[in-house]
Amino acid sequence: MGSEQVWTILGFVVGLGVFGFGIVKVLDRKAETRADRMEQRHAEEMKAIRKDHDSIRQEIADKHYSLNLDMQNIHSRVNDVKDHYVKQEVHDRDIANLRDSFTQFRTEIKQDLANGIATFNEGLNAMRRDFTEYLMKLSDRSGDSK
Repeated sequence: MGSEQVWTILGFVVGLGVFGFGIVKVLDRKAETRADRMEQRHAEEMKAIRKDHDSIRQEIADKHYSLNLDMQNIHSRVNDVKDHYVKQEVHDRDIANLRDSFTQFRTEIKQDLANGIATFNEGLNAMRRDFTEYLMKLSDRSGDSK
């Protein structure tokens, strides 16, 4: 084998190495951009979920505050009526009814909170599944190109 053939083969190997390195860099850059886009999209979706969660939490807090005011008004009215018209046994019955309604209110609030949290968790789990499926599809694609 002549010196010229050695240099030709050596030049071909070096050229092939440089070409392969260039392809790897381009593919790496594309993968980084795709990962950045996915990360940004994920952050935006999480921000939207937090916003929805905060609005639900605020709605429940407003409802709770409103019902507390109603309860205070009812309680003061019951006390006014008691002071003027009601005997002790009637007052005791009214207080028992109020306690029952408060218990029912607490149960409803707990149920509303549990339902809201369950709905939020279902949405979050669905997003996680979708994101995982997307990552699996990406890894399958990159596995096919090897």
